[in-house]
Amino acid sequence: MKRTIFLMTCCLVVGALLSVSGLQAQTLGKIRGFVVDSSNARLPGVTVTIKDSNTGAVRQVQTNSEGLFVVPALPSGTYSIVAELEGLQTVEAENQKLFTGQTIEIELTMGVGEVSEIITVTSESALIETSRTSAASYISEEDIENYPVLGRDFKQFALLTPTVQNDTSRGFVTMSGQRGIYTGMNIDGTSAKNAFFGYGRGGEASENDGLVVAQDSVKEFQVVTSGFDPEQGASGGGYINVVTKSGGNTLKASLSYLFTDDSMKEDIPATPLDIERGNSEGSPVSTFEREEIGFSVGGPIRRDKVHFFFAGDTTTRDSPFRQDLRTRGAYDAILLLAQTNPAFATLVDGFTPNNDGTAAADPVNGRTATGLFTRSVENDILFGKVDVQFNQSNTGTLRVNYTDYARTSTWKDEESLKTEETYSTVGSLISVIGNSGVNEFRVQVATDDLNRGNLRVGDPIEALIRFRRSSAPGGFNTNGQVGKFDFLPIVANTEALHFQNNFSYLFGDHDLKFGVDYQDDNMAQIFAGSKDGRYDFLTMQDLLANNATQVRIYFGNVSFPNYDEKQVITSLYAQDAWKPKPNLTLSYGVRLQMTDNPSGLPHVFPVGEEIPDDNNNWAPRFGFAYTPGGDSKSVVRGGIGLFHGRTPTLLFASQIQENGIFPNYGRVTVRPGEAGFVPLGSPIDNTNPPMDTIPSTSYFQSDF
Repeated sequence: MKRTIFLMTCCLVVGALLSVSGLQAQTLGKIRGFVVDSSNARLPGVTVTIKDSNTGAVRQVQTNSEGLFVVPALPSGTYSIVAELEGLQTVEAENQKLFTGQTIEIELTMGVGEVSEIITVTSESALIETSRTSAASYISEEDIENYPVLGRDFKQFALLTPTVQNDTSRGFVTMSGQRGIYTGMNIDGTSAKNAFFGYGRGGEASENDGLVVAQDSVKEFQVVTSGFDPEQGASGGGYINVVTKSGGNTLKASLSYLFTDDSMKEDIPATPLDIERGNSEGSPVSTFEREEIGFSVGGPIRRDKVHFFFAGDTTTRDSPFRQDLRTRGAYDAILLLAQTNPAFATLVDGFTPNNDGTAAADPVNGRTATGLFTRSVENDILFGKVDVQFNQSNTGTLRVNYTDYARTSTWKDEESLKTEETYSTVGSLISVIGNSGVNEFRVQVATDDLNRGNLRVGDPIEALIRFRRSSAPGGFNTNGQVGKFDFLPIVANTEALHFQNNFSYLFGDHDLKFGVDYQDDNMAQIFAGSKDGRYDFLTMQDLLANNATQVRIYFGNVSFPNYDEKQVITSLYAQDAWKPKPNLTLSYGVRLQMTDNPSGLPHVFPVGEEIPDDNNNWAPRFGFAYTPGGDSKSVVRGGIGLFHGRTPTLLFASQIQENGIFPNYGRVTVRPGEAGFVPLGSPIDNTNPPMDTIPSTSYFQSDF
């Protein structure tokens, strides 16, 4: 039903948009150049007009006394550049391709002749950015459309850049040897990171084959593996700038469809493990299915003035997987326990014993077991954008991205119910101020609502039971476990407010930029790992006698939310880009990053009442780009600076939830006979532990 509603909504929206026959992405680039006469003398007062070939948007500036012009804050696209001065021929440079965050360097020569004659320069922009002090690569719209990518996840294109790798967790990437949490991620000029874990927004979905931004709505992106501009912060110098698509003066649409299932695959031959288990014939492919539908449409609402872009993406997938219970005898012991307590039988639902126990290879220690299970995913994305050219000096943008992700699994003993819903609304206004100034204002409101659940909730036994390898008589031969993951459930609702203002000003041959960046992230969640207990058993006899060697139990508030805190980061920066010589560019500046962390917290120790703020993070930076011989065929780049990463607010959870004040004793480990011990199968009163239970307490050192 949900899928049908999604497709009907997409069809209705497409029909409405087509019947009326984009805000350009706001991770912006720059065109910079000189205008000279035939004697190579620089010309002041030349009118330079920049026109976007797709939307018709126009910007106009004049060269200064040095013959220099700079047009900052330009969306990626293809531009024409026209230089005009009374008494000289007009010169036009066509097909100047500007990528996300790129700076185009160009020199235009105006000759004496018929003033009405236009001299057209058809050369494309240089492949090497000789004035960029940071190492960067670009993934173009053509690349995204034509290169194959795993799971339609556009971030995988970043792996084409040296030093970029997939992080091992949280569905993100890492670069230059740093962890993924220190890699920046900007979409349309605003942060797309989750402050709690430090991964990208919607990272739990991305980690489990889901998407937050549809590939059809991504225009291009830039990968900076080592950046020295003070404009960028809260990362280790590496970041990804993503630009989403916009409509233009031409109506364009796309549609994609993918379907695959088990009928398209060959049967699986027998493996050595199959043969060991008595199956020499192999097995048929398990039932699986994958279906993806994507579409986009964009065009003019008012030619040269207002444009729209809309995209949708839906994916459904059923994937089989096999899970083994390899601790010998655990399966048999659970069935024995179920004879007196039927609730235990649910722990091995879906498992089938292997022929390696009492009737075959190991009659003493018992059998292993194997189960075939299925994970099902549904992922829907809607994206909309409007671009408005109010006049030659003011351009506005509004875009919305919505994601709804859900995954279920027939194997209960994992995150068998995971849902994530994200919203992101970004608005921006780019204003030209006089001949030398440009102001960029952006604001983002975003949410990320996550439920990491488990379908075992409600069963008579929800605890995690661990079988620990032991050399004792009757000890288990390997580590294994059954039961619900002990850190579940987790419900986390994140709200983010992000605004920034950047002001660029051309002062002689200095390209100055100043800015302020404000990020307010609030997280409300329930985080009560081990509230149902994590029980360790060393031998079969201990398990049958319900004699756990130890148990970990969470004592404290288990209602939503038991964690509700925010982190605010305010940053100021100033920077300059200067070309003292035609083949040398210097960039330098400073950034101040101030972090306001939670305070006034209840805690048994005074030091735990505060999480230290960090308001003195000064970050001076310097970079250079040098072109030997000035031939634009090679460039030497370098830089140095200080970088202050963001502290993920996950680190705050223990101090807030394990404050040592009754009943917030946190996750405590107790043994039989100790205060707080509860036998397996008995109810746990998390909010009323025995007063003499020894609490687990955590806090930050005051000089963190």
